[in-house]
Amino acid sequence: MNLLHFGLFNQQEPQMGLRNALAKLSTRYTEHSWVRRPKQSEAYFHQLIKKHKPDTVFMQIQTPGIITAEMLAKYPNIRFFNFNGDVRDEIPAWHYEVAPYCVNVFTNTDWVAAVPNSKYMQISCDLNIYKPTGRKIEGQVVFLGNNHEGFELSNLRKEMVERFRNKSWFKVYGRGWGKGIEDLNYKQATEAAVYRGAKIGINLSHMDLASYTSDRMFRLMACGCACMAYEHKDIEKEFQNGRNVLTWQTLDELENRIEFWLQSEQDEMRISGAKNGCDLVHEKYNWTERLKTIL
Repeated sequence: MNLLHFGLFNQQEPQMGLRNALAKLSTRYTEHSWVRRPKQSEAYFHQLIKKHKPDTVFMQIQTPGIITAEMLAKYPNIRFFNFNGDVRDEIPAWHYEVAPYCVNVFTNTDWVAAVPNSKYMQISCDLNIYKPTGRKIEGQVVFLGNNHEGFELSNLRKEMVERFRNKSWFKVYGRGWGKGIEDLNYKQATEAAVYRGAKIGINLSHMDLASYTSDRMFRLMACGCACMAYEHKDIEKEFQNGRNVLTWQTLDELENRIEFWLQSEQDEMRISGAKNGCDLVHEKYNWTERLKTIL
């Protein structure tokens, strides 16, 4: 497979795990970061296709006007995939426009059901960074996420942080939570150290779509942190409650389960669940295994 990768990577978050997995699955691999050249011309796109002669193009385009349906239509013999791990309230119209010429790849099955010629592929993370060995920043219960506004679960996130932020066992990281809160966006090594040193990591995404979670879930699990996951739709299709994650639906339930798990006599249960989750991500939920499902 001669693959050309139009990537979303940049210096802040280079996505080496994804890039290495694509290279591993290709006989020839070439990459181009459209983030560094967002206003590329149509002529430049055709120049890249002509130069590298790919039979497969893997794109990470989330914005209209970068690569159009008309541009893709000129290459009927090339397999085009566009992976969008970003989720908003409405499906961007661009995905419908390119569907006749490109397989749209989504991290939730609701969008797959709505958009023709699309596939489901769950997200992963860079397992060379997110792993159980390495520096630790000691803590008990952590949540790493930004204070978004206007999404389906935005208020629940805010209520959770407000409820727990004065608890001795809780610490939040991210943007929009007020003064004194450390922002770990694009600080992956520090983020991994926080997860490695914590007993419990909370997962709560901003949208509740079937099978959707942000890569936060896989980052914290890959570091060996026990995952307390909001029970998003169809979570049971990929995870076993009580074995590799512990799910919750309400903040009362979340608080009760955290306090139960923090009791010293329950530590073996927490450690076992954290190890099972860590092993699952490293063995089956890595980028190479993910990409095999579509490529």
